[in-house]
Amino acid sequence: GKTIWGAKQKQWLFRSFEESDATFRLLISPTPVVGPDRGGKNDNHANA
Repeated sequence: GKTIWGAKQKQWLFRSFEESDATFRLLISPTPVVGPDRGGKNDNHANA
């Protein structure tokens, strides 16, 4: 399926979170990241 994040970008993000010693870890994106809330819904970026 289509995704905004490629494999390398996901690896970087997860590695950055894991290696961080920050109290809070935030991900801010100008693109809404929402999950599928019904079967067959393909109009968002988190259909995985």
